Amino acid sequence: MNYRTYKITSRTTNSSWIKFELDGYVTFENDSSQQRIDCVNRSPFNNWYAGDYLEIDVDRTKYYSSGKDFDDTSIVNKTSLAVAHGRSVARELMRAVDSQDPGKVEYEYRMEYPDGSKGGYIYRRNY
Repeated sequence: MNYRTYKITSRTTNSSWIKFELDGYVTFENDSSQQRIDCVNRSPFNNWYAGDYLEIDVDRTKYYSSGKDFDDTSIVNKTSLAVAHGRSVARELMRAVDSQDPGKVEYEYRMEYPDGSKGGYIYRRNY
């Protein structure tokens, strides 16, 4: 998993798909890059609008054409900027720990976001 956060700048819809224009490029198969991602026109995707943030697993989008209508929220999902930032910090911590300690590792990440929601997880390796 390699999630990147994008802001929706605009959206276009028809009866079967929604095209989200983004503030950055997403890589698809054959190294094509687009400043958009397409999703099926149903919930939860039809509840996302310009100004919302999406987390997109760019390790997985590269296996699909840029014309695919995504329907899997494990590949593309709405997030808040605070949650995305917290996850990004946690991933960087995991990379740093993994690169320096090949042995048994455990750490816990917890965060309270400005909207009052809470998040976090425990990372364990070699247990």
